[in-house]
Amino acid sequence: MNTSALHKAIDELPPPLQDMVAVYVAGLQQQQQVRISAASLSRAEIQANRQAGLGELQGNVWMADDFNAPLADFAEY
Repeated sequence: MNTSALHKAIDELPPPLQDMVAVYVAGLQQQQQVRISAASLSRAEIQANRQAGLGELQGNVWMADDFNAPLADFAEY
């Protein structure tokens, strides 16, 4: 579909659907901008922004010694 046909099709839509198209297009533009931004990041920047990996939270999390013990509430089951 060429640009003029697309414009004509959008113009023929009722206003609420035109608004939905505008929101969709804005989302596509934002998604494209994120892709461009991500592509321009250096490897060091990507690693600085990454989530914690295995073992990085060691010592920061506490778990009870009886964590795997059966719960009294479920004894009858």
